[in-house]
Amino acid sequence: GDRLATFQLLNGVALRGGYAGCGADDPDERDIAAYETILSGDLFGDDGPDFENNIENSYHVVTGSGTDETAIIDGFTITAGNADGVSCPHNLGAGMHNDLGSPTVTNCTFSGNVAGHGGGMYNSYNSSPTVSNCTFSGNSAGTGGGMCNCGSPTVTNCTFSGNSAYYYGGGMYNCLDSSPTVINCTFSGNLAGYGGGMNNLSSSTVINCTFSGNLAGYGGGMHNDTGSLTVINCTFSGNLANYGGGIRNNATSDLTITNCILWGNIDETGTGQSAQIHSYH
Repeated sequence: GDRLATFQLLNGVALRGGYAGCGADDPDERDIAAYETILSGDLFGDDGPDFENNIENSYHVVTGSGTDETAIIDGFTITAGNADGVSCPHNLGAGMHNDLGSPTVTNCTFSGNVAGHGGGMYNSYNSSPTVSNCTFSGNSAGTGGGMCNCGSPTVTNCTFSGNSAYYYGGGMYNCLDSSPTVINCTFSGNLAGYGGGMNNLSSSTVINCTFSGNLAGYGGGMHNDTGSLTVINCTFSGNLANYGGGIRNNATSDLTITNCILWGNIDETGTGQSAQIHSYH
């Protein structure tokens, strides 16, 4: 198969999944949970568990590059992308790759994708997709297991669970100079070296989010390297790390945290204050 094969979104075109389809009493009945519609990068149909036999899979299952908000993808499961190339863009965004693209992504599940950066989704500089009501689960990458942002996406009502990153951001990694807005999202059970739930080098805004049960060497729930981060009305609970079970801040990071709950987070010191927020100077 052709590893460059991808589902390319187009401006003014909406792709919608979850219909009963031919043979059903009502082909137009739509139920995304009952009628799963899968877009897969498994070109040979031979993938096994834990990313086995994926060497020939598509680099990017879906591509939203060069699009605007009128390019819509709604109600699909996007899986089995393998962005294992040695250079850009073939090491970016196995599930979905957005380069200078700002599509509308809603009601989608990104699972079982693996990449150098952005296992589930990668958003490049000058990309501002709108991502809502989506699930990112079981994706893996060097940075940004669920999602890697170098642009300014708006991510709302999404779940990031069971993703992993070898280095930074098991659930989400936000690059230097990015400015994502993340609202009403859940980060749970993600794993990374730095930032199990989220790693930031950016001016991110995180509102009404929950970080629970994430694991990292540094910053179980969240790790902040640089940038000016705003966190409002969020809960960090039951996260685990060697340093900063809930949140870990580097000296070069400017964190503003308002009306948040941090409890039951654990690091090597136990469950005290430094386990909830640990600032490194």
